[in-house]
Amino acid sequence: MKIKLIKNPKSNEFMDSMNLYMEVFPHDWDYILVVRRLIKNKINKNRKVYLLGAIEKGRVIGASIYSYWKDTKTGLLEYIFVSQKLRSKGVGSELYNKMVADLKKKNCKHLIFNVARDEGFKKFISRKDLEIRKRRLKFYEKMGARPIDKFNYENPLHLSQIQEDYYPSYLAMDKNFSDKIEGLLFYKLVKRFYKRFYYGATERNNQIASRVLKSINKRITYYLRKPKYLKNDN
Repeated sequence: MKIKLIKNPKSNEFMDSMNLYMEVFPHDWDYILVVRRLIKNKINKNRKVYLLGAIEKGRVIGASIYSYWKDTKTGLLEYIFVSQKLRSKGVGSELYNKMVADLKKKNCKHLIFNVARDEGFKKFISRKDLEIRKRRLKFYEKMGARPIDKFNYENPLHLSQIQEDYYPSYLAMDKNFSDKIEGLLFYKLVKRFYKRFYYGATERNNQIASRVLKSINKRITYYLRKPKYLKNDN
């Protein structure tokens, strides 16, 4: 298996990545056009969005999409996905570690992303879905990520408004970088995150963004929660 940055949106590797995205997120048929256009445009312009592919026998079996905001020295993990047949074989870990190494070279100070909760749902989800979310959280804990403590993040609907399974999510940060963040910078990052992906899509999204931003105390320092699934926090 080879891990490499995919820089050419006209390549077979790029299309392989997009096809794999649809395999992993089949409910996003309408949203894939937005994702594809975003990645295609950005990797052609100084690679402000990075597409990292895990390639085996000439095919993409996993991918990570992430950004780097140089002005705040912040990385943003947007997606990480692996072929269903090849999960739990280290592909996701390799992609994550390669992304971390790349961001460290860029002098990144914070790495943030959101991940589905395993608690506090507003809607009922099946036991199977709950176990999937627990495994995902355990994976991120193993890689070094923790939810930001004393902060309730809300994940708006997709731009296509097709996400029926609305739920609050964790906003996580990777302790391989900094394990704390100043409130003012945190506010600016969350505001940018909402603006980039959700703000203006629907009135409901605007209301969610406004409510979450108002909840951030700009005068304090936010820290990370202790791991929930790992026995030791090494």
